[in-house]
Amino acid sequence: MKDRLTLQQKKDIGKIFKEYLRGSKNGNRKIKRIASKSNRDNAFLNAYKLFSRSKIDAFKVAEIYGYRVCPYCNINYTYVVSKGKSHVCRPDFDHFVTKTDCPKKALNVLNLVPCCQQCNSRIKLQKHFSLRTHIHPHYDDFDACFEFDYGKKRGGTLSISNVIVKLNPLKELDRTNQFISDMELEARYQHHKDVVMAIIDRARRYPISSANFVKIYSKLFAKKDLIDLIYPELSCCMKNDSLGKLKKDIAKKVYKIMKTGGAL
Repeated sequence: MKDRLTLQQKKDIGKIFKEYLRGSKNGNRKIKRIASKSNRDNAFLNAYKLFSRSKIDAFKVAEIYGYRVCPYCNINYTYVVSKGKSHVCRPDFDHFVTKTDCPKKALNVLNLVPCCQQCNSRIKLQKHFSLRTHIHPHYDDFDACFEFDYGKKRGGTLSISNVIVKLNPLKELDRTNQFISDMELEARYQHHKDVVMAIIDRARRYPISSANFVKIYSKLFAKKDLIDLIYPELSCCMKNDSLGKLKKDIAKKVYKIMKTGGAL
């Protein structure tokens, strides 16, 4: 399976990791020369511990990975903030395959995932993840693996009290379903129903298929500009925008319904 990191990213991050794995930062022998497996495993874990405590290197690595929003949940921002020599905040580093399951991957470029604290230390914790069982942000295009949808709890009009947020797997179904379940994504996204309803309510107020609406506003705006004004979420990006995928997926569905004269 081909990863999605650039060659330069892997080279730059790997260079930093190698300094810890070779012992140049802690005075230990090269880990691969340690005969005992248990001692070797401990050396890998200690190398990661030293790396994570080093503000300069940990912040630099987080910047190189370049995730502005948590790649697991797309809810919380994970940007790196520094002020001169002062390091303010950075994302957590999750081990996709846990350090317990595979200590030698404690400082592996493709196993470390910059993510939010909620995903790392509140939800994923020591759950057993692998490329065989779960989608991975370094390997899989999450935007293509699932899509957001909405529905109603019961009959009646869509409203904040009646709407539910859904996640529909599109590919790698078993791995995607397991990831959605283990990361509690569906439950977490119920707290963002207001975002869904904001898109729906705006579409109701400005029905682009209405002849009267088009007659009035087509004199003021080009069609593309009008669509951009009513559905700005269509330009959202999962990589850069918090809730970007939710906003874009819902906006695409609502726009498709409204442009054909459908009702919400």
